[in-house]
Amino acid sequence: MQSLTQVAQSIATDSSDSTMQRVNKPAAPASMVLQLPPRLPKGRRVFYGFPISDDWFITFYDQHHPERRDRDRIMKGVGAMKMLKSASGYMELELKEASCRISSPVPSKDSTHIITVCSTLSSSFKRTPLQWQFDKLKSLIQQEPDWFIDWESGTYWDSD
Repeated sequence: MQSLTQVAQSIATDSSDSTMQRVNKPAAPASMVLQLPPRLPKGRRVFYGFPISDDWFITFYDQHHPERRDRDRIMKGVGAMKMLKSASGYMELELKEASCRISSPVPSKDSTHIITVCSTLSSSFKRTPLQWQFDKLKSLIQQEPDWFIDWESGTYWDSD
């Protein structure tokens, strides 16, 4: 009969043991936990993301590339989106226009720009970022995300 020490040593040296493989296997990255909004306006798409002003893009770009302050606003906006994707590791970010927050559905005459994480379209909702990617985005953008109603009517979007 083997002693407890001998059994422990044999397990430690036998990497084919299924127990050791489970212990040594790294945990899968945690997915972002996100609930669908409580109500979806009929015929509208809803996006989850961060409200962003045009000036935010310019400031963000200039902070990271002070040597390129002479670039035009459009190039700075494109550059800022590329930096956010690269820094967060989440390549699905998009810039969309929204009419209002779903929590206060009073559309304004002007749209709000949002950097979207996902939409209520199931294929988009299934591709939410990993939790660490989302946390990185929040720290970079320094805004709280919310659900926003799209600017275009629902007929504008392909069905899911």
